[in-house]
Amino acid sequence: MPEKDTQDRPGIKTFLSWVMDSYAFFHDSRLESLIDNRVFDGKQWTAKQTNTLSNELGIHPITINKTFPAVNLILGSQALTRHDVLAKGRSTEDSANYTEDASEALKFVDDQNEGSFKKSEAFKSSIISGFGCLEVLKNYDPRQEIVKIAMRDWKEILWDPHASPWFDVDSCRYTFHQKFIDIGDLVAAFPGKKKEIENAYTVVGSSPDAYAADFLFQYDDEDDSDNNAYSYWESFVWSDKKRKRVRPVQMWYSVWEKASFATFPDGRVIELTDDMPFNEQFQVAMAAQEVSSANVRKMRVATFLGNEILQDVGTPHNHDQFPYVPYIAYLDRHQRPYGVPRQIRDMDYEINKRRTSGLAKLNARTVFVEEGVVKDLNKLRAEIARPDTFVVVNKGKLQEGRIKVEDYQGDIRNNIVLGQEAARDLQEISGAVSELMGFESNLVSGKAQEIKQRAGATVLAPIFDNVKRSDTRLGYLVMSAIQQHWKKEKVIRVTDKLRGGDKNLIFNQEYLDDTGNVNVKNNITQGKYDIVVTRYPQTDTIREKMFDLLSEAIKASPPEAVPQLIDIAFEQIDLPNKDIILTRLRQTFNLAIPDQNLTKEQLESQLREQRAVQAEKDAETEKLQTEEQSLKNEKILAQIKRLLAQIELDKSEAEKIDTEKELSIAKDTREDETHDLEIMAGGNR
Repeated sequence: MPEKDTQDRPGIKTFLSWVMDSYAFFHDSRLESLIDNRVFDGKQWTAKQTNTLSNELGIHPITINKTFPAVNLILGSQALTRHDVLAKGRSTEDSANYTEDASEALKFVDDQNEGSFKKSEAFKSSIISGFGCLEVLKNYDPRQEIVKIAMRDWKEILWDPHASPWFDVDSCRYTFHQKFIDIGDLVAAFPGKKKEIENAYTVVGSSPDAYAADFLFQYDDEDDSDNNAYSYWESFVWSDKKRKRVRPVQMWYSVWEKASFATFPDGRVIELTDDMPFNEQFQVAMAAQEVSSANVRKMRVATFLGNEILQDVGTPHNHDQFPYVPYIAYLDRHQRPYGVPRQIRDMDYEINKRRTSGLAKLNARTVFVEEGVVKDLNKLRAEIARPDTFVVVNKGKLQEGRIKVEDYQGDIRNNIVLGQEAARDLQEISGAVSELMGFESNLVSGKAQEIKQRAGATVLAPIFDNVKRSDTRLGYLVMSAIQQHWKKEKVIRVTDKLRGGDKNLIFNQEYLDDTGNVNVKNNITQGKYDIVVTRYPQTDTIREKMFDLLSEAIKASPPEAVPQLIDIAFEQIDLPNKDIILTRLRQTFNLAIPDQNLTKEQLESQLREQRAVQAEKDAETEKLQTEEQSLKNEKILAQIKRLLAQIELDKSEAEKIDTEKELSIAKDTREDETHDLEIMAGGNR
């Protein structure tokens, strides 16, 4: 870097001016965010208000934290509908061989870093404070996964006040991370700068220099009434003498540089750097679709403590993007983030103040009394304050109206009505309506409750749309880190989605081909991947509605159309593990898996072929049905012939039996006649 300090080639003075600009611009907004955190924690009365109520008025301040369940509803919705981040290759080869494995690699890194919980923490920070942040970096501990996802406190991250907090490198000039770190840890990170670090610690701890000492934007966290040593100060504090800690700044910024690039059809872009071997440059250039030069933004990182720069180098990442992933709830007109409590805390204050006032007035009475009504006014005052008041006044004083007691029942009723109105306003603004939270509602119709739930989900839709944007950026940074650091063979264990068991997945596996050359199988470092974030319905109502429509369509369809309808319907709806369900359905119904890389002409040709095959199958089926019917007819004719033959046979048998019977009868008759003749002949003798 040149010694001259300019905006194009910044040095320590420019870095410090950037830090001052950011602290000054975001000062008021960050104070409001601290108040939002205090409201969520249930500290909705300031120390001054509490002291006035308790010590001067004798009223105990009541806190009913309506912000807490409203925020937790949003946090619970995010926990129940977490996004899946997938990597999809652009080329046909990538799609066939690497897409599923690349998605498994993303999932592996997420699991190793407890990514789901860290994303939830960043989301929680965005919902309450307005801003949450993750960082993707290299883990230098060989015992851990090399790709690291780190959580960053929202109070430690600041950025260019002239840009949005989405960290678009084209508009955001810089971002920086500043947190307290022990001097020993800082020396371990920069062992060659030990003397400079110790000198800087001495200087920033004592110098009145505006660049080295505390800036004058400081304010304490008002809810910390005990003023302990760990109270957060929003200021440009460089050191902590009690523990020997310092607050170095890690400044990420971009500069314009001319560079050469080789581009490939699948979207890959490889920079041809000066430190790349000539042979490698030649091979890349020959294989590329195009080689070009351009002025582009190159990312750099500078670490400094006070006026001492510890390092100022090019980005260690293989991309020229900021390494941070912002999570944002809402942005105001100045592009400053804010959370859900910002819009509802006034209603929460109103509810608590009205409840506190109502409870105080419930036991309060106003007494109008003239002198001489009672002998001891102090005793009268004490007795009136009791719930079982018993007061004896001088004779005739009550009729004269010289003593009168009034209560605040009318004010209490008004307070209740206004408090209920404030509670409804809070729900409508936050989206945490009673129907969505499962509370009892005055809506009787199920349809009305469904509409109310959908309205609440609609209010929350922009927040979850921002979550998708953040998860997409996180997937891009993690995928870039994987392709940069997974250079050697790596084995990970994944879950087989179809069988449910575990299996090993090997990346960058070297093998010898038939010619004896060394090739790499499942090379994760090659290819260009697009990050896709799955979208799930925000409520079960939408999902149930889709299944109801699907069921009705299937019921009204002919049996042969049911498999195709199910396949099409599942393609259109969002469900967890949809790909697994589709695969099993297609296996069950023997359906072909559609190729998403086919052109329109190829799809039409494939459709014509499928129709021709189907027509051939239909003709064959019809032929088989005709032959089957013919066989059935022949079988029926044969059965009829056998039946007729059996009838003829039975008829012959019957005639034979009848003849035999007649012969037997005739024989018996002749025998009887012969016997009679013999008897008659014997009598004549």
